[in-house]
Parts: sequence; C-alpha cells; structure tokens
Amino acid sequence: MATARLRAAFRYPADNGVDDLPDHMDEEEQEALIAALRSADDSTNELYSNLFSIVFVLPAIYFLFRALATPTLINFLSLSSLTATIYTIRFIPIPRNDVGSGHIAFLSSTGPIDKFLPILNGLLAAIVGVNVYHVNSKKNGSPLGRTAMEDWAGYLPIAIWVVSMIVRYVMKPLDLDELEKMKYKYKGA
Repeated sequence: MATARLRAAFRYPADNGVDDLPDHMDEEEQEALIAALRSADDSTNELYSNLFSIVFVLPAIYFLFRALATPTLINFLSLSSLTATIYTIRFIPIPRNDVGSGHIAFLSSTGPIDKFLPILNGLLAAIVGVNVYHVNSKKNGSPLGRTAMEDWAGYLPIAIWVVSMIVRYVMKPLDLDELEKMKYKYKGA
C-alpha cells in the first residue's frame, strides 16, 4: 500500500500573527533601527544616482560629437536635454510624497531650478522628439551619410527623460516620519 505525503500549505510569515521583530523595543533600539534604515536608503539612492548619471552620460557624449560634426539646432537641443537630465538625476533632491495623497510633489522643492527644470526638460525632449518625427516622416529614405541609428537617435532625449523620471519616482526617500511618530509609543512600558 502506497503512503501519501501531504504537504503543509505555504504561509507568509505575517499570516500566522508572529512578527520577526519583538513586540517592544527600547528607545535606543528604535533610534538605531531608524538610523540604519535612513543610512541604507541614502546609500542606495546615492548608488543609483551615480549609476544612472554614468549611464546617461554615454548618449550625451554621442550628441556632443554629433553636434561638433554637424552643428544643427536639434543636436544642440538634444545635448541640452541630456545635460539637464543628468543634472536632474545627480543634483536635484528627490521630492517626498505629499502627506496622504500618495503623489510626488514636483513643485515642493526649494528653488526655481529644482521646481521647473524636470518639467521644462521633458518639454524640451518632447519638442526634439516631435521634430525628429516630423523630419523622418517627410523624407523618403536616408540622406547620404545618415544611418538608421542617426534617424532614431533623436528619440533618445525623451526616452532618457522618461527613464529618469521613473528612476526618481522609485528612488523617493523612505517615509520615516511615521516611524518617528511611533518611536516613543512604548516609552515607560
């Protein structure tokens, strides 16, 4: 007679009501946990900021050489858009979420460059993309010396701007204010 083995159903750790963290933590443990979370979040954001800055420099170098070889307005606008994207990802602080709404506050930064550069850069990248689409739709075949990559390279600024906005959304800082409010909940217990 064959015996049947029965498996236990998989349960997530939170399903059984037991957490990995203790029910209470003293003030020093709470402060250490919040400091560790903040430093881990800051170091991760710094790593991604550096990584994407380096990745976004490569198309900027391409457009720099292209602008030096054929100085057209579109090449300079593309280079300007990519430079603004690099500046945005590297130097403009990432805004926190609005309290309760769940939306990123684009206009909550301190200065006008922090407020308006990401939005105006998106507009510039869209203008470049529309112009490239218009030029590509009017011509029959590529002119001498242009390759298919050069025809599609004009869409890089808008693609890179979209990727940078997604990266900035994902890299938003942890909301540690709720933990700060709960920090002394068990004080004196």
